[in-house]
Amino acid sequence: MESSPKRRRMSKDGATLTKTDLTFNSEAAAQIATASTFVLGAEELLRDVQVDYKKVLGDVDKVLFRLREVIEGIEGHEAISIPEATKRIEKKHKIVIPWPLPKPSPDAPYKFAYAKPSQYNVVGSYVSRTMIKGQPRHGVDMVIEMPKELFQEKDYQKMRYFYRRAYYLANVAAGIKRELGGEMELSFEYLNDCQFLPVLVLTPVDKSTRGVVRVIPCAPSGLFKKSKLLPSCNCNQRGSSQDRPKDKLPGTPFYNSTLKAEDTFIPYLQVLTLARNECPSFDKACILGRVWLQQRGFGSLVSSGGFGHFEWSIMIALLLQMGGRKGQAALSSSLSSTALFKAAVQFIASTDFISKPFLFSSYKLGADAVKEDGPVMFDPVRQLNILHKMTPWSATLLRMHAKSTLDLLSRPLEDQFEPTFIAKADLPRQMFDTLAEITVDPAEVDLDLGGDLGLVRFQATRVYNVLHEAFADRAKLVHVQWDQPPPWPVNAAVPVSGDKISYIRIGISFDPVHMGRTMEYGPPAEEQVEATKFRKFWGPKAELRRFQDGRILECVPWEGSGPFTLCRNIMNYILVHHLGRGAIPRVLSTGVEDIGPPISQVAVFNKVLEIFRDLEKTIRELEGMPLQIRRFSPISTQARYASSSEQDLASPHFPALEVVLFFETSNRWPENLVAVQETKLELLLDIAQRLQETSSSIETYLGRDNVELGIENLGYLDVVPVAPITIRIRVHSDMERTLLERQAANITFSPTIRAEAEQALEKFKWQYEILPLHCQIVSTFCTRFPALQATINIVKYWFESQMLSSHFSTQLIEVIVLYVFLQPQPYRVPSSVSTGLMQVLLFLSRWDWRDEPLVVDYDSHNISASERSAMYKKLEEWRKRDGNMKSHVLFVATSHEKSGEAYTRYGGPSRMAAMRMTVLAKAATKLVRQQQDFSARSLFQRSLEVYDVVLHLSEKELNRVLRAAGSSSAVAAKPSKFKNLEHASGLAAMPVATWPIERFVEVLRDVYEETLEFFYGDPRNHKKAAIGAVWKRRSGGQQKFRVGLPYNFRQADPSSDKVVVDRTGILAEIARIGGSLISEVEETSIPEDVGMD
Repeated sequence: MESSPKRRRMSKDGATLTKTDLTFNSEAAAQIATASTFVLGAEELLRDVQVDYKKVLGDVDKVLFRLREVIEGIEGHEAISIPEATKRIEKKHKIVIPWPLPKPSPDAPYKFAYAKPSQYNVVGSYVSRTMIKGQPRHGVDMVIEMPKELFQEKDYQKMRYFYRRAYYLANVAAGIKRELGGEMELSFEYLNDCQFLPVLVLTPVDKSTRGVVRVIPCAPSGLFKKSKLLPSCNCNQRGSSQDRPKDKLPGTPFYNSTLKAEDTFIPYLQVLTLARNECPSFDKACILGRVWLQQRGFGSLVSSGGFGHFEWSIMIALLLQMGGRKGQAALSSSLSSTALFKAAVQFIASTDFISKPFLFSSYKLGADAVKEDGPVMFDPVRQLNILHKMTPWSATLLRMHAKSTLDLLSRPLEDQFEPTFIAKADLPRQMFDTLAEITVDPAEVDLDLGGDLGLVRFQATRVYNVLHEAFADRAKLVHVQWDQPPPWPVNAAVPVSGDKISYIRIGISFDPVHMGRTMEYGPPAEEQVEATKFRKFWGPKAELRRFQDGRILECVPWEGSGPFTLCRNIMNYILVHHLGRGAIPRVLSTGVEDIGPPISQVAVFNKVLEIFRDLEKTIRELEGMPLQIRRFSPISTQARYASSSEQDLASPHFPALEVVLFFETSNRWPENLVAVQETKLELLLDIAQRLQETSSSIETYLGRDNVELGIENLGYLDVVPVAPITIRIRVHSDMERTLLERQAANITFSPTIRAEAEQALEKFKWQYEILPLHCQIVSTFCTRFPALQATINIVKYWFESQMLSSHFSTQLIEVIVLYVFLQPQPYRVPSSVSTGLMQVLLFLSRWDWRDEPLVVDYDSHNISASERSAMYKKLEEWRKRDGNMKSHVLFVATSHEKSGEAYTRYGGPSRMAAMRMTVLAKAATKLVRQQQDFSARSLFQRSLEVYDVVLHLSEKELNRVLRAAGSSSAVAAKPSKFKNLEHASGLAAMPVATWPIERFVEVLRDVYEETLEFFYGDPRNHKKAAIGAVWKRRSGGQQKFRVGLPYNFRQADPSSDKVVVDRTGILAEIARIGGSLISEVEETSIPEDVGMD
């Protein structure tokens, strides 16, 4: 959908959108969208968000007519001085005039008068019927045009217009209060958070009607010459600026644009009406845009980004009328609502409103005349910058959201509707890597400097400018936000921001590639002007250095224990340097980076990989091998950037690095499955003998798998090139798969033999086909996404801490995290472990795995629409055939494994475990959303109270069993009382085939599969180790006795033939099985009337 740069035409007056930019792409989008799920979902959304205006606003039309009568009845008066005007309103009507700050001087030479409005109009979404159910407030905007004779030619200067406007509004409030004071509650608020524009808000006393009416005074058309209100003009001299020459005064673009916008209410109402009449789908496109913006936290308020429903509607309306080549329309009026929406998103994503002004058509004064420091979308007819309320950071964020949505809409096979319109995309923890808060103390800010913008916005602009320049390419996004100013009663003075402390919230998304840079390079010493600017910005931290390549540069060295600490040091220093010690930010850190096992770095992966490559080279150089080696494929986490920690390398029980050895295709393999397995063992023995002959330092051990079927792989070869790293080699045979496929398809065999062959075939595919490819894919994406490896580790730790890791395999967790990174919409790709974890938890909380398969397309085009449809149908068949989800729970498919079963067949969760995952993810997401400043450790705290039975394990006994399992000598099972002699045997510790907790739970599951569901955390952590269990059959669930019941039972009643689960007996059996491994069996009380789960 992105337009080609060759089709883009830039006029000499500024950036102008040609018709081919949007029309061509929109038509293509319309063709793609035809009958798509996105279009159908949008149509359903439009129906769902429709507002019942009668229910929400009541009989608001009568209220509007009544208001007009009341305002018409207010008597006018001649011009009076400011003291008289203040006394007349405040003493007589008990209303405080909402003067913009600073208040006018009592001895000002101008006077104030009042006359009836020259025009009344109702504007906004009530007229266009584009309100939605979920908007923060429903209301009607009534515009009253002030008569032209009340103003003077110079009123555009020094806030004189806004003072007259405030007085006019106070008179209207006095008249309404006198006539409707018993029916309405009156208050003032700022229009779109602009401190120049107070409006009157009328709230019905009857709380059954939720809507409000806002009375908005506006200027008559053509009140001031627009040429005097250009961005470069200074029309609001105040404070120290009054003593400077006019030609050296900075411009007041926000003040000027706010003043120009005062006479555009009626003209823009006409523009919208024309667009509505010419384009039938215009209103629907505006509703879709409103939903899209609201889900991303945008609105017309300055504190909400300054781009809301009005700006969206005007933008589309103007593109339907102009903006194209030779003054033609950029968009066709025949487009559907979804096509208009897509074209608008594409327009925002492809246009940089900050670097160069965008003009809908040519302007007589040129593009330079309307250029500002902020974003510019200029309407030459009304001569107004529609984006004058936006800030550079809100424009950057809006464009980022538009690009993300556009990227999603360009992939028709993926779910486009929910990320675009349903998902809430303004969650700070999912968006930003670092959150901080700055206190704005009025005593430390020059109020004169921030007069036009207001104290808080002025300080926020300074914070953004400083951080944006300081971080440069370290940060992809710096966002600043503050709270909306509250309304105030009509009998109270205007709230003064300088009377109280305010807060500015900062959100930063870092670039993980550059954020850890320890040196900030500046200009060469020869460039004196730039060098002076560099030293002025960085202050005493800047220094001049000569580098090894001979360059002499200004630079700033930084220190930090990690990238985030370094960036926080930069933020603290630069804000204090430019804004004073009161600007020290309070970082709202969750401490995610410090939780869990130490994050493995690239160096650790390279260390393991180097040892593996050396061994591979050694084996390939062996002479006289019976078959040529084709390739080595590692399949362990240690070989795909996903090992837990660097400390594992120093552990005597470092997990074996599993490798699959692929030989060349040969017809020398025996055509018998048992013989194939024996041949594999012979090949491994031959390799072991040759390795020992090559190097005496290499130790080899042949091991046998504990297999259920004789036709499965029987053994492996453990090679210890460098202690304690063990490389476990298994042999792949093409003949094995061929024989298994033949046996599974041969109808002459018994069903048992065929079932065994199918089972062995699935294990073969998993071990020798899926795992090697999975390992390669994860390694590749870990190099592409710097935060992926750390996120995988922290998500694994979350599953372990919640005692879910035994139900979710490592590979399944990695696929889930990969899905979030490959399809992050509506967010950006996570750039830190914090945003990665938060986005994964949010996905898990929203994923309805009962009805939705998880489809991970690694290349965005490997899975066709028909294949996706088949996956959904297959999941539906699963649910129809197995409603209780006893055999299939999650459907997880990838580009290379489309059956949906492989990742859950070995290590997939039960229904109970999947439900627990969803509940815990929802609880974690709720905590993150409700508490901005919290410790992430609370997300990793396990709760044992939720289990029916808790088996507390003995740490001492677990360590003893582990030593015995990992020792090559029985003597080593007993530790020496002298620590320095404990590892003095000279024998390398063997890799543990399975951890004691894992093996114990395997035994319990085999015995009590029908009775208990077991949960445990990290099997390597023996401190306070525990196993949680939940009864599948509750103690109150009675069943008629029959032979062969799959659980321990007792008679429910002496006179009845019903039996129940003998919980006491089962727990006694478990205690006997565990022996000294179990230190305590804790049982909670379960209601006797609870039946089956």
